[in-house]
Amino acid sequence: MLTIILILLSCSTFIAAQQKTKAPVKRITGRTLIKPIPKPKVEVENWKEFEFKDLNLKLIFPKEPTVTVSNYSETSRVKVKSSVIQSFINTDYYMVEVREYPAGVLPDRTDLGESYGAWLRNYVLSGVNVVGENTFNFGAYKMVEFVYQQTPNDVLIHRTMVVGTKLYQIIIQFQIKNPETFEQVIAKNKSKIDKFFLSLELTEEQFIS
Repeated sequence: MLTIILILLSCSTFIAAQQKTKAPVKRITGRTLIKPIPKPKVEVENWKEFEFKDLNLKLIFPKEPTVTVSNYSETSRVKVKSSVIQSFINTDYYMVEVREYPAGVLPDRTDLGESYGAWLRNYVLSGVNVVGENTFNFGAYKMVEFVYQQTPNDVLIHRTMVVGTKLYQIIIQFQIKNPETFEQVIAKNKSKIDKFFLSLELTEEQFIS
């Protein structure tokens, strides 16, 4: 009981003090509590050619890319160096991976990209919605292209080939916003797709010769 009285007295003292000072009471409205959500800043594309001398390739990107290099083991005997060049701009994603294998690991064939493409389709892409597949020549080498959706909200164009001791994977990813279809997104971004993929230039000795 004593505790309750003391609490009540404390409250009465606080209220009395507030009444004596007659401090104005600020009204808190819903408007002051809700902060406006800023609109995402739209980046302007600035397509430029970038040369990666260590990888012997040139490619244009809409924004300066970053390069990440890592080393890992695919098997107990095969050590692989992976270089990933990637650029994010707005909701678009551009990426090139170059995997360098030790000499003698990959067969010396110009159609090896088709074999890797078959493996990619049967294993890596087996759980996604593949909506298109094509094979064409990149110089003397075979390049395979897959168009697929990892989710209903995106579409990826994925090209791959093998040149000498290097495996190349070139990927573009676009977001799909309702009510667009993946076909409409690809058609809308055709100039970007062509600009990126067609700019790939290799300076490998075996490719030039």
